[in-house]
Amino acid sequence: MKEFKFKGIKFLIVVVILFTILFLFDFANSSLAVSKFFDIIWKLLPIFIFIIILTTLINYFLNPKKIMKHFGEESGKRGVFYALFGGIMSHGPMYAWYGMLDDMRKHGLKDGLIVTFIYARAVKLPLLPFMIEIFGILFTVVINIYIVIFAILQGKVMDIVIGKKLNKKEKQMAEKILACDNDICLKKDECERFRLFKAGAKECKTNSGTETKGCGKFIKISK
Repeated sequence: MKEFKFKGIKFLIVVVILFTILFLFDFANSSLAVSKFFDIIWKLLPIFIFIIILTTLINYFLNPKKIMKHFGEESGKRGVFYALFGGIMSHGPMYAWYGMLDDMRKHGLKDGLIVTFIYARAVKLPLLPFMIEIFGILFTVVINIYIVIFAILQGKVMDIVIGKKLNKKEKQMAEKILACDNDICLKKDECERFRLFKAGAKECKTNSGTETKGCGKFIKISK
C-alpha cells in the first residue's frame, strides 16, 4: 500500500499564519472570511466525497493499465471522446477534480486529454435551457460546438507543445530497451523503461519490481 502524503502543508501553514495576523488587526472581517470558507467547504464536501469514492472504486476494482488504454498515447479518437464526454458530464468546481486527474496522469493519462476534459467543462448541460431562453437556440448550439471543437484543438496543441509523443530517438531507444508496465514498482518514477511505457512504447513487459523494491534493471533518467 502506498504511503499517504499530505500535499500543500507549507501553503497551509502560511495561510494559517496570515489569518492569525489578520485576526489581530481586523477580527470582524477575518471571522466573516473564515465563516465563508467553512460554508464553501460544506457545499463542496459531497463532491469531494463522490470523487474519493469514485477514485477508490476505480483503483480497487479496475486495473489502471486497462483504463489507460483508453486514455494513453494509443487511445486516439476514443480517448478524445471519453475526455469530452467526461468534461461535459462532470459537475462542481474544477479544482475538486484535480486530485483524481493527477492520479490518472501518474498512470499514463495524456496531458492533452486533461486539457480537453477541462475545456469541455465549459459546456454546462443544466444551464442550456436557460441559455437558450436568453440567447436563442442558434447562438447556444453554435457556441457549444465551438467549445467542443476548441477543446479538442487545445488538447492537440498541448500534446505538441510538451512533446509527449515519442520522437525518433526515443523510438529507437524503445526498440533497444523493452518498456516496463509494472506500475507498482518502487523505482518506477526513476525508470526509463516505465517512462517509455507511459510514452506509448508498444514493446513492453513486466519486470520483477514490487512495492518494496525495484527490479534492479531500471535506468535513471539523466536529464
